[in-house]
Amino acid sequence: MTAKIICVVWGCIFLLCSCGDGHSDTENERLFSLSLGADQIVNSSVLVTIASRVSGDNAGSLEYQWAQVSGDAVSFQSEYEGQIQFYAPQVIVSGQYRFELQVNDADGAMVTDTILITVKAAAVPAVSHSLSGRITKQQSFQVDSDVNDPGMPFTANDTILTAQSLSEMANVAGYVNKANTGEAGRSRASGDAVDFYRLNISAPVTVVLQTTDHLQADIDLYLYDAGGELLNASTETSALESLQLDVAGIYFVAVAVFKGASSYQLQVSDIPAANFASSLRLSNDFVNGEALSSYKSGVSASSKASSSNSAQEAIRRSGFAIRDSGGNGSLRLVLMDGSPVDDVNKPSTQRKGRSKELPQTIAEMMTASGTYISSKMSGKLQTLLAIKKLRALESLAYVEPNFMRRPLLTPSDPYYSQQWNYPAIQLPAAWDLTTGDAAIVVAVLDTGIVRQHE
Repeated sequence: MTAKIICVVWGCIFLLCSCGDGHSDTENERLFSLSLGADQIVNSSVLVTIASRVSGDNAGSLEYQWAQVSGDAVSFQSEYEGQIQFYAPQVIVSGQYRFELQVNDADGAMVTDTILITVKAAAVPAVSHSLSGRITKQQSFQVDSDVNDPGMPFTANDTILTAQSLSEMANVAGYVNKANTGEAGRSRASGDAVDFYRLNISAPVTVVLQTTDHLQADIDLYLYDAGGELLNASTETSALESLQLDVAGIYFVAVAVFKGASSYQLQVSDIPAANFASSLRLSNDFVNGEALSSYKSGVSASSKASSSNSAQEAIRRSGFAIRDSGGNGSLRLVLMDGSPVDDVNKPSTQRKGRSKELPQTIAEMMTASGTYISSKMSGKLQTLLAIKKLRALESLAYVEPNFMRRPLLTPSDPYYSQQWNYPAIQLPAAWDLTTGDAAIVVAVLDTGIVRQHE
């Protein structure tokens, strides 16, 4: 009996020792739980609160780490605490934003949970609006009064007497065509070779002509004074022509077709003509009756030679003869039959030589409503028109007027050539205008040295 009691006592002692304080190792290792609650649906711009609930942890302090895992980024505070807050974005289409919280305890155990926040788009109330008013064209915008469209009002503007008046800063949409070219319409059969416009300016302006279909048509720009004398012309083969009017007064501008048919835009503005380069401008300083050119590199000697279909014959048909030729294919060309000045206003049947045959539209302008051209200008104009024909030849690399170049005024100082800075500031060009005035005092401030050289 005594032995059984001893055994029972020792067994109870063993059990108590095994249990310790009543908690097993398995219970100590059990993970705690984390909950962020149910997913939320909120409206735009409201304050959103996401709070965490942790239970079952016996390890003391906890560490929190929030992160946004989807949706456009939002700014929230207290990312290392048990809850965060942010304002729902303003959205026009509902969007979803998922957030994740990671919690660690002192024993290194970790749990995570996520929550989805759906932000509803703000309701846009149905609102109706009405708009009423009157649409009018700008005062500066005008339309050519004799366009090809038979549905448009028609007023002839083919001569100075019937010239269409323009405002000082005008933007004109127009159309010209050679006979039997262009779209079907009012002027296809008979042609609308030229449009005249009247300008009365109080300050310098630039007239710019842009050809819409410049690959199929060539349109030129002419400027007359109030009495009908030709002052200037731009006869480029590109899409743009431009002329400068420097003195206030009355002028006539003519838009003339050289070939084909095209609509155009004529603009009068205060943009300087220097912004629009042009080599075929009547006011340029070039030798009357001459042109400079060069054969393309692939043109053979046989094709250059004189024959019915050679490059030389094509040049002759354009009104020029070859005066000089260089070994590199360069050419100096002259108009045949001398100066064409004497008969520029005669009918084509009375003119002598191929170079005298002005295009019909140009001849019409010379005789329309008393317009005329000076002897000097007529020779230069025919030179430019002949160059236009030459530019169409496939055998030539370029064709330009023989521009006059004059030496710049430079000092006789033997050391002038060592003064690199004078050409840099265009001083020789300034000396061509003036070499100074004793009444003008100029002070020059200069250190005289350059301390650092590259």
